[in-house]
Amino acid sequence: MDEETESILFLTDMGDKPARIGFQAQAGGVHYYLTDLKLDPHETRAIDLRKVRDEQKPDLKGNKVPAAATDGSVVWSRLDNVPVMGRLVVLQRHKSMASNYDCYICDCAPDYFDLDVDPAAIALLVYESILFEGEAWFREHCNTYQWPYSVFASFESLNLPVASVTTDGTATGQSGGTASIKALYTDYYYAYDHVLIECIEHPRQLPAYASAKVVTITGPQTVWWFNGQNPSGYTTSVELTANPAGQSQYTWAFSAGSDKATFSGQSGNTINLTGKALSVAPGGDVKVKVTVKFSDNSTKTSADFPITVRGPRSLVNPTVEDNYDQDYGYDSLFTYIIRDNLSVNMPSSVEYNENWTTAVQNDLQGNNWRRQDPPPPGSIAFNSILQDEIQGEAIGLPAIPTPSAPCGPPRCTQKIQHWGQEWRVGSTSPGNGARVQTDTIQKYIDHARHENIVSPAP
Repeated sequence: MDEETESILFLTDMGDKPARIGFQAQAGGVHYYLTDLKLDPHETRAIDLRKVRDEQKPDLKGNKVPAAATDGSVVWSRLDNVPVMGRLVVLQRHKSMASNYDCYICDCAPDYFDLDVDPAAIALLVYESILFEGEAWFREHCNTYQWPYSVFASFESLNLPVASVTTDGTATGQSGGTASIKALYTDYYYAYDHVLIECIEHPRQLPAYASAKVVTITGPQTVWWFNGQNPSGYTTSVELTANPAGQSQYTWAFSAGSDKATFSGQSGNTINLTGKALSVAPGGDVKVKVTVKFSDNSTKTSADFPITVRGPRSLVNPTVEDNYDQDYGYDSLFTYIIRDNLSVNMPSSVEYNENWTTAVQNDLQGNNWRRQDPPPPGSIAFNSILQDEIQGEAIGLPAIPTPSAPCGPPRCTQKIQHWGQEWRVGSTSPGNGARVQTDTIQKYIDHARHENIVSPAP
């Protein structure tokens, strides 16, 4: 096939049934299969081999006839037990010459002998779909032919929880893991009957298998943060698992929220995630992904896996109760509810503490009222309730001035002393845990108050 020469293959279906045609061109060491070639009854079709070469259309295996090929060979065969006539005509334009080639030594059509699924392995995400295709293989003597079988095959997933597959071969990821996809296709092999002088066809059903690996991340989608503390009952580090297991490499990354969480302790397909700052909104503003490398060096990156970092954020619904105390003059009891950054009450008991942030500032000169230093140890908040009890001063000190029982209402306005205070959750040790409120403890002669409250506290 050069500037002077054209090669054209003419095929005619001589029967009353459609005939599939196996077609193989060889040039430059490449085997090119023209698949899905089918003749209607009594149809004649011309196949221009120059056009086949110049179109550079890949076959089902991705092969192309070399663009510079000028010589090669063409082999064809009927794949059904239908009479087909074929002739390769080689034309030389300026020499008025033509050569006809026709050679066939087999009485019967090629035998169906093998089945492929394409792709043989695929990686998917959950709800992502891929169409499995492939070829049935036919053989006669030294030649083989391909035929796309997908429309005739039946497909089945051998692990439905991981991947489903429709009858036409469309597989869809369902959950992380590996699923085998089984294809079944039935065609024929032939035996020549010398008595009947005809080819007898025999059905042959062959299976083929492909693997669908569905890449996902599983694990808790909430992690708690208490500013480095690990109170009982709250998970401050979670283990994430990439599926499928047993692959060559797993590379973890943050798609968002790297300022709110950190990775550690990767082992195989698992990794630990620890919070380091609170999420600003529900729905998972921390997003994690994993890229899985398979044994064939292909890779697939998972969809984003959302995680919410929760933790104590504020004290709400404050109430105060002032009572007489015979030893200290008065007792003021403050009650708050601890809420997290999603404005939800803390779900179980949790440790908390108070801590002083300033020195004592005297509002009444000459008073001898005292402050407990260091701050008292913290306590446990049950049902999200945090309490603070503040008393006057021991009357038997003797206290100057002497605290009195609660006045009024209105309460007395005589201030005695004040200092800064902060509240932290996650530990009973003063100064440890997540800060949820700052305020000023203000002692009056007949009661105490939290003033200048800031909650949430920076």
